[in-house]
Amino acid sequence: MKRTLLLGILCLLLACGQALAASISFSPLNQDIYLGQQAGIGVDLTLGPNETLSGFALDIAFNPAILTSTNPNPDDNIFLNLGTFSPALADYAATFFQDPFDQTLLHMAGIGPFGSAADLLANGTFNIATLTFAGTGIGTSPVDLLGSSNYLLLDATTIAGFAPTSASVTVAPVPEPGTFMLLGLGLAGFFAYRKKAVQG
Repeated sequence: MKRTLLLGILCLLLACGQALAASISFSPLNQDIYLGQQAGIGVDLTLGPNETLSGFALDIAFNPAILTSTNPNPDDNIFLNLGTFSPALADYAATFFQDPFDQTLLHMAGIGPFGSAADLLANGTFNIATLTFAGTGIGTSPVDLLGSSNYLLLDATTIAGFAPTSASVTVAPVPEPGTFMLLGLGLAGFFAYRKKAVQG
C-alpha cells in the first residue's frame, strides 16, 4: 500500500513538473513614458526540453484609464512573426482582441504552425508577440498576464498552465515648454558667470 501511494505521489510530482516547465514572461518589466507616447511589452515563451508549442490562449489585464491598446483591431487574424528565427519557423495563426464586455482585458490565442511538424517551437525562449499601448492617462498601469484562464497546448495533447506574471507602465505628463526655457536660461546664466569668473 505504501509503495503504491509513494509511486502515485512520484507520478503526480513528475506530471506537475512537466506542466510547469513552460513559462511566459514580459520584457521589459517596467517602463516610463510621457502622455501620448507608445510603450511596447514583449511576450516571451520559454519551453523546456522535449516540449513543443501547438497552441495557446492568453488573457492580459491593464488599466484603460491610463493605457490604450494599439494592437490590431478586434478579430483581426494575425500571423505571429516567427519567421525571423534561424532556422526559420512556420507561422502560427493568432487572433488578438480587446474584450468587448470588459475593457480591462486583452485576449490572444494562437494555433500552429502551418508548416511541417519540424517547424514547431521547441526547447528555447521565443518572443511570440509584442503588446503595444499608448499612454492616455497619468499614472501607473499594471499589465498582468492572468494565470487562471490561460493555457499552453504542448505536444498537441497536453494542456499546461503557467505562473502569472506582471509588468507596469508609468505615464507622466509631457513637460511644459516653459520648464525647458527656465532650465536653458539657468544654464546660460551659470556658464556666463563661470566665464566671467575665469576671465576676471
